[in-house]
Amino acid sequence: MEFHQLRYVCAIADTGSFSRAAERCQIAQPSLSQQVLKLEKDLGAKLFDRLGRSVRLTEAGRVFLPYARSILSQRETARSSVVDKCADVRGSVAVGVIPTIAPYLMPRFTMSFTKKYPEAKLRIVEETTPILVENLRDLSIDLAILALPLRHKDLQMFPLLTEPLFAVLPKKHPLAATKSLALKDLVENPS
Repeated sequence: MEFHQLRYVCAIADTGSFSRAAERCQIAQPSLSQQVLKLEKDLGAKLFDRLGRSVRLTEAGRVFLPYARSILSQRETARSSVVDKCADVRGSVAVGVIPTIAPYLMPRFTMSFTKKYPEAKLRIVEETTPILVENLRDLSIDLAILALPLRHKDLQMFPLLTEPLFAVLPKKHPLAATKSLALKDLVENPS
């Protein structure tokens, strides 16, 4: 029994087809079929009923499939664990964050980071956006968590989280019944 054979069985079960499984596994369909036949011979049981263009798991196949998935999953977990351990990430990372976000967001990320990279040092700099932008430019911090939008072409930005904002208006305000507003709507209708 070989890992690639287990992968092929799972792909066939997922797609319901030898040809689609072969495409998914990036292998020629006859090779995939041959490997499944070898596995079936090794197990002494047929895993699939081949019904023309469709395929169905046999009783033996239904019993075997969860074990195949588990073995492949454990293999990936073992591989990832070794890769993570061999990476042995050391050094330091300085993260700038605005004060309105830091107390809510950083404890969760700090715990996760220190568990995953126990040899690394994490430094958190809590400052206002203009100061953090300057810290990024002079390389005194590695990254920053700021409120968007920012208009700095020399920085790469992407949204990390989004948060809804609510407008609280008197019931008789012209915009009170509106489901969604832009800031410019409020500026144009201050009454």
